[in-house]
Amino acid sequence: ADIIAERHTVPNSLNGNPFLGAMARAPLDFFWRAPGVNTEARHKFSMNTCSGCHSGETQTEFLHVAPRVAGKAAVLSPYLKGTTVTDPVTHATRVFDDLGRRADDLKALVCPSATQLKSGGVAPSNLPPARV
Repeated sequence: ADIIAERHTVPNSLNGNPFLGAMARAPLDFFWRAPGVNTEARHKFSMNTCSGCHSGETQTEFLHVAPRVAGKAAVLSPYLKGTTVTDPVTHATRVFDDLGRRADDLKALVCPSATQLKSGGVAPSNLPPARV
């Protein structure tokens, strides 16, 4: 339940191996899997690990922003710019557009609706609480 609600904590290491950071290089067909695990929990857990977000789950080969030469624009991954990927377990279509999601979050924060202005409330983030 905590994984689906994105309130879980991923450890920095597991069995003495880097697990959360500094361990994103994985084959492009890599994705997290375990028998008997809820498929949405599997997907959300995978997306919150380096090797999940930087490989098969998003079809990104390690870098979301490619190195560039001076004066040239960096190439951005389809995950950032907007793409669809077939879920490796359920074969459902997953839509990724992280820059669009970030723009929506920023717009909701700096351009609140009339209702939010009247209530004095801050617009909620599209991010799960664990990532805000």
